Amino acid sequence: MRLVYVTSVRIPTEKAYGIQVMKMCEAFSGSGAVVKLVIPRVIGRDNGDPFVFYGVEPIFEIIRIPTPPLVNVFPKFGSWIQSLIFLIGAKLYLLTLKYDVLYIREKISAVMFRNFVMELHTVSEKLRYRDIKVLSKAKKIVVITNGLKKKLLDKGIPENNILVAPDGVDLHKFSNQKSKTECRAELGLPVEGKRYVYAGHLYPWKGRETMVETAKILGKTAAPFVIRGTFVGGTTADVKEFKEQIVEVEFQNDVPGYKPYSEIPKYLAAADVLVLPNSGKFEISRADTSPLKLFEYMAVKRPIVASDLPSIREILNERNAILVPPDDPVALAAGIEKAVADEQGSKNLAEQAFRDVQAYSWESRAKKILDSIK
Repeated sequence: MRLVYVTSVRIPTEKAYGIQVMKMCEAFSGSGAVVKLVIPRVIGRDNGDPFVFYGVEPIFEIIRIPTPPLVNVFPKFGSWIQSLIFLIGAKLYLLTLKYDVLYIREKISAVMFRNFVMELHTVSEKLRYRDIKVLSKAKKIVVITNGLKKKLLDKGIPENNILVAPDGVDLHKFSNQKSKTECRAELGLPVEGKRYVYAGHLYPWKGRETMVETAKILGKTAAPFVIRGTFVGGTTADVKEFKEQIVEVEFQNDVPGYKPYSEIPKYLAAADVLVLPNSGKFEISRADTSPLKLFEYMAVKRPIVASDLPSIREILNERNAILVPPDDPVALAAGIEKAVADEQGSKNLAEQAFRDVQAYSWESRAKKILDSIK
């Protein structure tokens, strides 16, 4: 099968979609497809080598379409115009190819092309008629949660056109880490003591405010029961704001900010507990998301404390995680303390999560998608 994956997003990027696109292309290739990834090459910028950036095997071809840098020139419409110019170039390039599957992930791409497979990670509740008409052109729509599937069904998209395929993980990369002590030493973190780790962006819907208040609660616990927090990821601005918000307990927490994808497994393995405090105030968090870090947490075999939300419950349950009410820092702090105090119970949860995540490799996801479109 000859598969062309077209996306107008910037790759490499510090955002999770870059990892997802590259790992899926690697997995499609490993499953027998001949893959070409078509992405923009923004003129005048160092676009970087995605294979090196993400540690992905160069078993597929990357085609870069020259694209002018318009985002800063036209702040309001620059991104849209830049994407449109890229897609025109990509469409001209596709005219020179013979391929079996066109795989896309942006709505603007669906307007430009026909006979495609589309991956959707969010669906607006206010989906308009013209949007539904565009989506109806897809041979298959791949969504990452059952919540997204329900939204599409409610808008009249036929069920046999929808495939639910949650996100995945590189099991080898995350399952084969050094000991907790070794990882902490290599990262320059205190070796002794208990530590919870969050890895990801610091957006409001990710539960930033809950993390701030939880850090304050746990940071004021008297020794020897102090549990340190480590918060990995976030934009420069978000990290600065987060540090300011926890300044009163900063000495009890580490906020290294954004780190390369290659270092994330080590940070996760340095934890006693991993936290996923998604907010219940946002639709994307309640129904749409299938967080990459969720599967990475499961693969690294550490106990997980997560928000009890429909999207998260599609993967986690009481047998493989500690689930707590969303937007409740007291409950999150209590869940972390419980995971630390009950070592055997936490070990059982982590081992069950590890068994469960074996079904969510990138390779399994790619095979599921390819089988559905043959």
